[in-house]
Amino acid sequence: FPYRLYGAQQDNTTVSIASRSDFGSIGERDWWPVAGCENAHIAVDPRNPNITYGGCYTGMMERNDKRTNQGRDIAVGLNNYDGMAVKDVPNRFQWTFPVMLSPHDPNVLYAASQNLWRSTTEGRSWEKISPDLTYADTATMGPSGGPVHKDMTGTEWYATIYALAESPTVKGELWAGSDDGRVHITRDGGATWTEVTPKAMVKHTRVTGIEPSRYDPAVAYMTATRYQLDDFAPYIYKTSDYGKTWTRIDAGIPMGAYARSIREDVVRRGLLFAATETGVYVSFNDGAAWQTLQLNLPRVSVRDVRVHENDLVVATHGRAFWSLDDISLIRQWADSMAKKPVHLFQPATAIRFAGGHGGGRGAGENPYNGVLVDYWFSDMPKDSVIIEFADARGGIARRFRSVAKKDSTETAPTVRTDSLAYEASDSIVTTRAGTNRFWWNLRYADAKHIPTVVNDMGTLNGPVAVPGSYTVRLIVGKDTLSRPFSVTLDPRLDATTADLQQTFDMGLKVQERLNSIVESFDRIDDLQKQIDVRVEQSSEQVFAKQVKEAAKPVREALEVVRTELVDWYNHDDQATLHFPIKLYNMMLSLNSQVLGQDAAPNKQHREVLDDLGGKIDVQLQRLQQLESNEIQKLNVLLKELGLPPIYVPPAKIKKIAS
Repeated sequence: FPYRLYGAQQDNTTVSIASRSDFGSIGERDWWPVAGCENAHIAVDPRNPNITYGGCYTGMMERNDKRTNQGRDIAVGLNNYDGMAVKDVPNRFQWTFPVMLSPHDPNVLYAASQNLWRSTTEGRSWEKISPDLTYADTATMGPSGGPVHKDMTGTEWYATIYALAESPTVKGELWAGSDDGRVHITRDGGATWTEVTPKAMVKHTRVTGIEPSRYDPAVAYMTATRYQLDDFAPYIYKTSDYGKTWTRIDAGIPMGAYARSIREDVVRRGLLFAATETGVYVSFNDGAAWQTLQLNLPRVSVRDVRVHENDLVVATHGRAFWSLDDISLIRQWADSMAKKPVHLFQPATAIRFAGGHGGGRGAGENPYNGVLVDYWFSDMPKDSVIIEFADARGGIARRFRSVAKKDSTETAPTVRTDSLAYEASDSIVTTRAGTNRFWWNLRYADAKHIPTVVNDMGTLNGPVAVPGSYTVRLIVGKDTLSRPFSVTLDPRLDATTADLQQTFDMGLKVQERLNSIVESFDRIDDLQKQIDVRVEQSSEQVFAKQVKEAAKPVREALEVVRTELVDWYNHDDQATLHFPIKLYNMMLSLNSQVLGQDAAPNKQHREVLDDLGGKIDVQLQRLQQLESNEIQKLNVLLKELGLPPIYVPPAKIKKIAS
């Protein structure tokens, strides 16, 4: 975690890139070249991902160690046959020949020419474990180019094994498909091979991908193309008897979307994904019918598709990886749900990840950190929709509410919350007919803030949810739907839940302190304005001087408290270089220090909170004294003079134990 993606970039290098970044968006610091070159299939040692194996032109092959940046030649034989017709080459390696480690034994490395090769010595020696598995029609194996100049660079090599896969459940069950239209299987690790080419598959059809099922060793899926022969139909096959019989299963994929590869979901049996020349397709019924899964993916040739954990990742001929993060909704979808007025899908486990959600400007987009909540409306609800998150004790962590649309021309709804302490910034509660997605970044409510005062070096953020059990509720009118979900910690970290609970608790205490400062600031501002109004009201009266003289010390005393609590005169960052910050900005900075780590609070964090908390208490107590004494005395005078008193709201200020 994060997992990494490996692939080759045409006219460039191979690449390994992180699925998410600690730097906010996925950029240059998150990727590097690995074994092989622009046309490589790449195999990664699961025991040590620094070790990769990859191919290149004319049978070149490399073992690479990222730790030392050293590559080692592991080609099966001579790797240079430039200018020669492929029929004269002993080992015919396709431009993009398969390189694969066994899913059952990482010591077993495979590579495919017209034969299948196996190494148990990291490529230092090879053994041939199959006969020629192609038609080897010499009419297709001559020199390419024209009568003036040949063009034999290796891209033209034909009659090769193009697709290779080993069953994820049965060791030694290997499937091989050739670029000239033959399919073979071995169930004994290559000792014997059986041809299982579909009877309906015409010669010279290129087998582009084979996917043995993880649910049944007799089941396999296969994609094939004939576009180089002006046949642009998709060809997708399924066998349920080890290849004895095959069935075409590409209904719903249009002409022109010829198939590049097919993958089976790792959770839901019968959920299939196909990579085609024009995008991605999905089948919910084991290939009986397909529909597009394009969304915002450009209309581009998708060469491969993989399901990893909760994500669907594709590689395009546009030299990019794309990821459909969290396919929980797709795994749970059934046609019967479309008949329900409202449905809440089960969220996946949420990961506390501090990398943030950014992207763009040449960088890849980071996955959402937190929990994604998917829900369905058959029709747009007329009432507001509430999404709330509760902890294991039933306490509400966050609550969000949509704003109901007034008419059909209104733009997308905005979000408001049930608290005046913050404005939601995570996501918007959408209420459109169909599927909707909401993101909660696992943060509790932000602290209250003073918009006119610069935030010098701190944060208003609330604490992040502690790993544990939570519940999401979708409230629509009188209906409440709920689903449990879990929050887990970034698995790379060594903090305990108890550590994070301490940080969470201290974060709440810091936030309470900040809120008391803001409430007091607003309270003082209101009292001062009322005093100014009373002085103005008496300006034309004979007792004006008396009111002014009585009001002045009270207002000044309030100002002293306000100035000790808040550097209200600092309206931009540079001002703090001249005017010292006060308790408000000090607490904002402490909030950043406490919440800026996935660890228990430091001893000095507690000491600073105690110190600043004591200073805040002094000012809050002084404010209470002013309200109880000086302002009440002023009110007695105002009453005697026939003026309205200063309104003092019911006391909210209280000492908060550190």
